[in-house]
Amino acid sequence: IDLRNCFLMAELPEDSEIDKDVIDESKKRFVDQLASVLEIKSILEQLLQTGHFNLMKLEISLSTADPFDAFSGRVETLKQDVELWKNQIDENRSQHYFLNLFTITQINNLALSLSDQNRNKLHAIL
Repeated sequence: IDLRNCFLMAELPEDSEIDKDVIDESKKRFVDQLASVLEIKSILEQLLQTGHFNLMKLEISLSTADPFDAFSGRVETLKQDVELWKNQIDENRSQHYFLNLFTITQINNLALSLSDQNRNKLHAIL
């Protein structure tokens, strides 16, 4: 946020040959992209805290050269992932009562410590 504020406060020298409208548009685009990246970070933290198995090693690559739609599209996709994951957790906890005795993080740690064959069985339940 401090970086964004410093960036917005920066001004071009009076004798600059760069069009101020171009700079203003670039600033706006950068700030919008930065806001989307912060939202992506927040959503990913939420998914990781709830123990989403498929996101433990997820890498997201976005570039400032990408159109803003790429950023907002990723945000929307992750928001859908949050809802789907919450629904899946609720459904599994209602079907398999023993899951209520553990947090998702504990279940994830258990799944990581099991052999591959047993881990696949656990993932089938979850």
